[in-house]
Amino acid sequence: PLLQAQKPIFNWQPFAADGKPSHRLLPSGLARAGKGSVIHLDQGAVEVQGVDKALFDACRKSGQLTIETVISTASLQQSGPARIVTFSLDAGNRNFTLGQDGDKLILRVRTPQTGLNGSKPQLTLTTLPLNRAVHVAVTYQSGQATCYVEGKQVMTTNKVRGDFSNWEPYKLLFGDEAAGDRDWQGMLDGVSLYAR
Repeated sequence: PLLQAQKPIFNWQPFAADGKPSHRLLPSGLARAGKGSVIHLDQGAVEVQGVDKALFDACRKSGQLTIETVISTASLQQSGPARIVTFSLDAGNRNFTLGQDGDKLILRVRTPQTGLNGSKPQLTLTTLPLNRAVHVAVTYQSGQATCYVEGKQVMTTNKVRGDFSNWEPYKLLFGDEAAGDRDWQGMLDGVSLYAR
């Protein structure tokens, strides 16, 4: 992984060294955690337990966020945007969302300048290929967002400004919002979240 030398706040690994799951995943709908670190998402979501407070505290303290995952989308017709990884309460209140709108990978980050749902502005990161796994790392630090695909920088912008002082303690989910109306269809192969 691109950020291997840094310690993540959350790193989905199905089993820790002692053979016990590192985090409990609660799938709903048709979502499921498969073999290895693969998460299959279709008409459902996976809620991660035991990481919400640590993620909230670390990101608020550092003012930085990095999301790293391998994404394989099953449809280029997803909209809303469909939620891939989100730290949210519902469709109008989120700390961040990595999502898909059409064939575009998007990022919404909540700061005092971007509103409660982080959509002013919504950042377009890259174009996603259909049914092909791509490694994506996107990072935000006050005033700059950068996206890497397969280790190459594909986008950088300073359109989003501000810190995380208006973040709320929400839920970390894969594949949907907590309210359940923004399903994403595809596979994630590992998800890591960093506060730097």
